[in-house]
Amino acid sequence: MDFQSKIKKLYYSISEVSKITNLKQYVIRYWETEFPDLKPAKNSSGNRIYKENDIKLIKLLKHLLYDKKLSSNDVKKTIQKYKDENTYKKKLNNYNLEPDKKTDELKLKFDTSKDGSSDKSIDDLLRKIQTNLESIIKILGE
Repeated sequence: MDFQSKIKKLYYSISEVSKITNLKQYVIRYWETEFPDLKPAKNSSGNRIYKENDIKLIKLLKHLLYDKKLSSNDVKKTIQKYKDENTYKKKLNNYNLEPDKKTDELKLKFDTSKDGSSDKSIDDLLRKIQTNLESIIKILGE
């Protein structure tokens, strides 16, 4: 990591936040309407400018919605609970500005249909690979 990448910025654009959080920009904009605590400022051009705590809040929301599978209402209640218990800032500080790993990179899909409409699960893919490898071993053994 070079020196420039270690320097924290004061403000981040929505495209930078999108890359950091691995969320689409429209999802972030929607969350601004859904969650009152997420209210980024706007610059003189009217573009959203996010501070470090905004990004941490987005990561917390992502965790509660995607990992914990909470509903929007439950997320609002959870955040209010954190505020009531004075643990809100501590919860935000659990998150950093490092980019999240893309879940798309962790998913593996393949298509066996001619029209490209059928996605198979990883288990199916692994079974097919195993069958192919067994066939290759059998051929090499002959």
